[in-house]
Amino acid sequence: MQALFPDLSSRPLAVAGEPILSAAYHRPRGDGPFPGVVLVHGLLSAKEEYADLGHAFAQRGVAALSFDFRGHGASAGTRSLVVGDQQLDDLDRALGLIETQGDVDPGRLMLVGHSLGTVSVLRMLAAHPGRFAGAILLAPPSVPAKTQSPPMRAIYRTAYQAAKVVHDWSGQHVHVPYPYSYRDLFTDPSARRRAEALGFLQRTLSLMGYPYLFEEIDNPSVARKVRVPTLVVAASEDRVIANGHSREVYDALASEDKEWVRVVGAGHSMMADRGHEELTALLVSWAAERLGLGASGERTPA
Repeated sequence: MQALFPDLSSRPLAVAGEPILSAAYHRPRGDGPFPGVVLVHGLLSAKEEYADLGHAFAQRGVAALSFDFRGHGASAGTRSLVVGDQQLDDLDRALGLIETQGDVDPGRLMLVGHSLGTVSVLRMLAAHPGRFAGAILLAPPSVPAKTQSPPMRAIYRTAYQAAKVVHDWSGQHVHVPYPYSYRDLFTDPSARRRAEALGFLQRTLSLMGYPYLFEEIDNPSVARKVRVPTLVVAASEDRVIANGHSREVYDALASEDKEWVRVVGAGHSMMADRGHEELTALLVSWAAERLGLGASGERTPA
């Protein structure tokens, strides 16, 4: 799968374990050790949705690792199946990979999550409060169950129960169409066409992911345990995650160093949509400051 910006190169890596995960590593020029960030993608997406953000981090002196969750992008695993514990394990293995790079300082790490990826990010931050220098949450959902009416929840619950019977009997997954398309993710037509050509978005979802997506996720409850510096970003034209839901996550954060930013004009895939250049500069600058980097990318004195 190509990048949204093909002229930006990265080194492909494999995240060892079961299943094997596809990853891309952006290394800064010069000698390490460098601070590091791990980019965590959203539902039915892939690392390519982050566009040139990994490259921009490397340009600023921050090593960046992006990866595909199991069943997504170029990673192995059951397609379109989303299970919370599995995604948390995938993130933990990706962190292990960047920490074992000889040029990365494991004491200066940050997490960046988009959409559903913020759920794993927040859980990791809450479980390991002293491990990370901070986090960036792009369009985090609040409690997905609240976005559905009771009748719709009942329909999905019944469909899941039937799908579970099929899966328990045959091992096969029952899929339903994903309700969002590239038109829902981007406001910029040229960005949408590039994304459509790449085809990183899966179009169906396994019903076996229902318990995680609509019964387990409660980002505000987890956010109340997070005290590291955190930047939360919402896009004004987001058709997938309402800005108010992301604001609930921001308000719940226990961190004394937290910031709320609303990007005007962009859609859910804000990393490559309208205004992405300004957004990228903001994200990199905010992270670099908290990772102890000066304007030149060199570590500032303590």
